[in-house]
Amino acid sequence: MMTSTYACPHGKKIAGQWVICKTCDNDEHGYYNYTKDRCDCYSGYNYRSSDTKCIACPANSSWNSSGEVCRCSANFYMQGDNANCQSCPEHSISSVGSTSVDNCACVANYYKNNNECVTCPEYSTSVAGSTSIENCRCNANYFKDNNQCQSCPDNSSSPVGSTSFGSCACNKGYYLSDSICVACPPGATTMNTGSTSISACVCPIGYVIDSDTNSCISDTTNYSATLDVYYDATNCSDPVAFMDSWTGCSSLDTIIANETVTDEELAAKTACLLDRRDYRTYRVRRFDDDGTAGQSSGDKCWMIDSMKFGGDYGQIDGCAANSGVGNFSNGGSSTAAKAKETFSSGYYGHCRYVGTANNTLYDHYLYDWVAAMQSTLAHNDYYTTFTLPHQGLCPQGWHVPSGGNGGEYAALGSRYGTYSSVSSFWTSSSKWNGQFSGYASYSSLYNLGSTGYYWSSKPQSISHAYTLYFQSSSCSASFYNYEDTGLALRCVKD
Repeated sequence: MMTSTYACPHGKKIAGQWVICKTCDNDEHGYYNYTKDRCDCYSGYNYRSSDTKCIACPANSSWNSSGEVCRCSANFYMQGDNANCQSCPEHSISSVGSTSVDNCACVANYYKNNNECVTCPEYSTSVAGSTSIENCRCNANYFKDNNQCQSCPDNSSSPVGSTSFGSCACNKGYYLSDSICVACPPGATTMNTGSTSISACVCPIGYVIDSDTNSCISDTTNYSATLDVYYDATNCSDPVAFMDSWTGCSSLDTIIANETVTDEELAAKTACLLDRRDYRTYRVRRFDDDGTAGQSSGDKCWMIDSMKFGGDYGQIDGCAANSGVGNFSNGGSSTAAKAKETFSSGYYGHCRYVGTANNTLYDHYLYDWVAAMQSTLAHNDYYTTFTLPHQGLCPQGWHVPSGGNGGEYAALGSRYGTYSSVSSFWTSSSKWNGQFSGYASYSSLYNLGSTGYYWSSKPQSISHAYTLYFQSSSCSASFYNYEDTGLALRCVKD
C-alpha cells in the first residue's frame, strides 16, 4: 500500500512515536477501515495490491460481501489473482467462485482431454465430470475395442460397460461358434445364456441330441409307462409312487417322531414329486409336525431332496472359486439393481456344486434369497414380508417353508428334536435327509461338510432372512443369513 510520513488524523501512537500513516484509494473507490486497521474497498470493488487501487469486479463475476472478494459466476473461472473470469470450455460447467479451469467439469456423455470436452464414442455414455475416454461406457449389447464400441453378434447380449468380446453372451437357445451365435438344433434350447458349445443344447424331456444328425431324437431311457411321461431320474430311478403338483400327500403314511423305519416301510412312506416345469423329480415324505403325536390330517409333506430348478443338467455353474465365477460376487442380490439383474436374466441367482467333503459326495444347488423367493423385493437393503404360503421357486402347490419361532421349521424341530437327536432326524436318510451343504459367498463355499443351511420365507431384518440351520449336535429355526448368500432350498406341500 502507499504510505506517508505526515501525522495521521486518526493515527496511533506507539512507544512515543506515531505509526506510519496508511492511505487508501479513498478518493474514489476505497476507504481506511479504522476498526479493522486496514484499507477496504467499497462494495462491488476489489483491492488490487499491484497498484493499490480498488477496481470493479470483472465481467461475469459478483461481489461476495462475506468473503470480501469477487467471485466468478457459474460456468466461469478466474485463473490467478486479479484476472478476468474466463468461460469454461464448451460442454462443461463449473460452480460459482471457481478459480481454475480444472474446476470446469464436462457434462454427461463427454470427457476432458487437454482442457477440452470431447464427446464419447458412438454407442457409449459417461457421467458428468468424466476425465478420460475410459470413463465412456459402451451401451448394453456393445463392447469396447480400441476405444470404439462394437456391436455384439446377433442373438447375444452384454451388460453396460463391457470391455471385451467375451462379455457378449449368446441368448438362450444359441451357442457361440466362430464368433457368432448359432441356434440349437430344432426343438432344443440351452438352459442358460452364454453357452459356448452345442453340447449345452438340451432337447425337450423325452428327446436327446443325436450327434450324427445334429437333431433331437426320442429318448427311451427315462420313461415311465405308468405316467406316460419322461422324467429326470436323478432321485427317483424307479418311480412307482409318483405324484404331481396337484395330487398331494394323503396317500403317504406319516413318519412319527423317534420311529425306526425299515427299508420296506420307508419305500411305502416315500413318493416322487414330478415338477412339470422341467420334469425333474424330488422325493417327498410326510412328517409328524402339527404338534399332535402320531399320524393326523395336519401332518405336512416335505421334500427330502433340495431344489435344482433353473439350471442346466450338468454344467458346474460355480459355487467354489475353482469351478468358475459364482453368482454371489457379481450377480448376487445385495442391491435392488443386482436383484433385478439376476432375477430377470434367467440365471436365478444360483450356483451348482458337485464335489466331495469329508468323504461325502455333494451335488446341490444354492440360491440367494431373491432366487428362492422369486421376487426382486427379497434383497439386501429392502425389508418386506410376504403373504404366506409363498411359492417362490417351489413347484405349483408347494411353498418355501416359513421360518423363525412358530414357523414350519420350528414345528418340525419341536417334534423331532433340535439337540441330541439332530443326527437321527435332520441328517438321517430315512427322515429329513439333510446335508451339510454349507453356503456360497463371493465365489467360494464355506462350512461344506459341517453345517447345513436352508432358506425360509421369513425376513429377519433389512439384510437377513431366517433359515434352518444344523450341525452334528444342534439345530435351530431361528438362525439367519445374509440374503445375498447362497443356501439350499427345500419345499413343503401347501
